[in-house]
Amino acid sequence: MRFAFPRPASVLALALCTLSAAAAAQGAAATPGARDSLASVIPDGAVTVDVLTPEYPRHIEELAVRMDAAARRDPAWFQQFTRQHPGVPPYDPRLGVTAVEYQEYVSASRTSSWRVRERATLTFERHPGTRRWTLHGWGVLAPLEGTVIDLDDLAIQSRKGPLAFIGIASPERTQGALDWRWFGTFKAAHRMPHPGAEAAEQQALDASLHIGPLTSGHDAALYWTVHRSNGGQRMDDQFLLLRFPARR
Repeated sequence: MRFAFPRPASVLALALCTLSAAAAAQGAAATPGARDSLASVIPDGAVTVDVLTPEYPRHIEELAVRMDAAARRDPAWFQQFTRQHPGVPPYDPRLGVTAVEYQEYVSASRTSSWRVRERATLTFERHPGTRRWTLHGWGVLAPLEGTVIDLDDLAIQSRKGPLAFIGIASPERTQGALDWRWFGTFKAAHRMPHPGAEAAEQQALDASLHIGPLTSGHDAALYWTVHRSNGGQRMDDQFLLLRFPARR
């Protein structure tokens, strides 16, 4: 997941770590049983999902608001800054907070608790004779409507385009308060440059989907995020973190 300064309504910073390009390639090569592992998590049919949201102290939410405002004041710089630092970016005064406040924000992001924002129905429609599911959801789950998890080809087809399989993160690679046993990662990063335009003026789309079991042994989670920008201006942010009963 790319580090982001979200709007106050969906404050999230470091719930998951992502694999670097090299680690991702190693992860994909090291998981020949990825299809079976992922298929063992995905249910067939309709399930009730908990839509989770992080719970931060008011002070941390206020820091998120200030950083979000700083990113909006200079979107071209912010886009370049986050691209240069795909993990947790170093402190920069242009973030709109002090170094001490920034460290508080990062620390809180790693230890935040989760609450159930609402419950909804997500349908995993399995294609007969395959390891392929089409997702159906409405309302808060609308961003996932029509998404195809295709484990035969180890890829995901979404309305935002295809997402390639990156690998499976082992427990020591996970961070954040959500207690994953492991998760599989699918990602896409598209850049649509304008002729003669600087990198910060490009249209950009970053999307990812993580799915895997939790250490409880009974539940699984699905994490979906999209960030789309045009010329450094944020056009679309989607964030869903869902907890649901794993396949029995």
